[in-house]
Amino acid sequence: MLLDARHVIYIWSGKASSKTERDAITFIPIQYLRT
Repeated sequence: MLLDARHVIYIWSGKASSKTERDAITFIPIQYLRT
C-alpha cells in the first residue's frame, strides 16, 4: 500500500529516534493522508 510505504520510508530515513516518536510518525501521516 502506498501510504504504508510512505510512512515506513519516513521512519527508515532516521527521523524517528525513539519508539514513541516512531509510533507517532507512523500514525499521524496515515490519518492525515486518508482524510
